[in-house]
Amino acid sequence: MKLMPVTLNLIVIVSCFCSYSFNSQEKFTINSKYKTWISTIKEENELKVTANFRNNTEVDLLVSYSMISNKSGRDGNSLTTQKGNIKMGKFRSTMLSRSSINFVKNDRYNFILTVYKNNEIIGKDSVEFYPN
Repeated sequence: MKLMPVTLNLIVIVSCFCSYSFNSQEKFTINSKYKTWISTIKEENELKVTANFRNNTEVDLLVSYSMISNKSGRDGNSLTTQKGNIKMGKFRSTMLSRSSINFVKNDRYNFILTVYKNNEIIGKDSVEFYPN
């Protein structure tokens, strides 16, 4: 199964004239059977991150997933992983994982979501966040 990379660069400027840079590299299967994506919402000094998956097939599906969160900055590095298994109904979407971080200016945050079916990758997405 081939994965097609799509790169999206986005800079968000808020009313306090602080800037935040997001870099998303989404990869979807060519046949569109599945969709995997990471959503982010920034509020004040907090970033809410959700890992999502959609089963676009006519059959129930058992998948496993891994959501890796990596922070690097002046105070060092931090790495956390959330893993799980979920049975997905046909034509259903769900949130696989949710986390919230209090971010620090000039630190770097990287999130990687990988979804597997029978130990084969069927979807992957990543987001990088740089509060300036």
